[in-house]
Amino acid sequence: MKKLFPIVLLSISCACTLAVASACKESESSSSSNGSSSDKAYTVSFTAGEGFDYVLTGEHENANTNSLEIAENETVSFTLDVGAFYAGNPTVLANNVTVASSDGVYTVTVKADTTITVNGITKDVSNMSGTGAYDDAFLVTRPIDLIYIAEQVNAGNETYSTAAYVLGNDIDCKGEELKVIGDLSNDSAFFSGCFVSYSDPETGVMEKRYTISNFEINASNTSYVGLFGCVQTNLTTTSSGLFYGICLDNYSINASTENMSDDDSKVLYCGSLIGYGIGVNAYLCDATNGTIDLTAAVNDLGALAVKRHAKRMLRDLTHRDGAIGIFPEGTRNRTDAFLLEFKPGAANLAKK
Repeated sequence: MKKLFPIVLLSISCACTLAVASACKESESSSSSNGSSSDKAYTVSFTAGEGFDYVLTGEHENANTNSLEIAENETVSFTLDVGAFYAGNPTVLANNVTVASSDGVYTVTVKADTTITVNGITKDVSNMSGTGAYDDAFLVTRPIDLIYIAEQVNAGNETYSTAAYVLGNDIDCKGEELKVIGDLSNDSAFFSGCFVSYSDPETGVMEKRYTISNFEINASNTSYVGLFGCVQTNLTTTSSGLFYGICLDNYSINASTENMSDDDSKVLYCGSLIGYGIGVNAYLCDATNGTIDLTAAVNDLGALAVKRHAKRMLRDLTHRDGAIGIFPEGTRNRTDAFLLEFKPGAANLAKK
């Protein structure tokens, strides 16, 4: 009996060891089936589209948005950066299943290879409310509105070039390019309306100064460069040429004469809000954090600028059936003589 005792103990020990090992395997199997841990990884691909970018957040913030390797049951979060000239109510899909957002953040739990797509973002279209009358001004709220105004004014459309505009909120152009409003590309392509920040219609008190920010303007075929290139007031309209409470911030303006063929046109008048203005009234306007870069050939700058510009402005005025007075001597007579020698300036202007 004594000789059998160690054998019995060994048998019991082996049985216990096998039982424990079996229990551990069952536990691991159960844990894996519950999804609490896994060594698997899946590819998350982001489908590019027009007018928006994906912006990853959280632990994947600096990762490449073309595709990611994400462990099974982990999450990936992102937002959508919609372009300044695009709009819509985006629908985000993960493998064709709609993903809801929380405060603009979309979160996807990865359980397989996943493809992210976005629908519903289209090019924006200006639909400003108002008629453009002083008591029913066009309401400007989006970057596309500024593009539309420029297109209409530069086409010589008086409905827009003489209209009243109200800036209804801050406008972030997100680095996009704006067009000069009133580039004088034709005799009617100048602005003579008013552009103001929103004021209470009953008290007339300005609600706040609104800001147009993060934009650039590139011009190489006009002498008049700024958010508003050429502003000429209409003396019969009190509000004509009025700018009130308009602020610009973080902008870049680049102007050059390289694409100008007429030597008389190779003069640059450039400003942030207004490039050139006649009779303009600007109150409580501001421009901060901006740069203006002017480029011109050596012969396009200097003392001739004033003379050339005067000739062009007189020519433009006569084309609009305006009246001008010119000393036949070409200057004021400061001598005792009744008349000085006549100059050909008036005749030359009449020919043009």
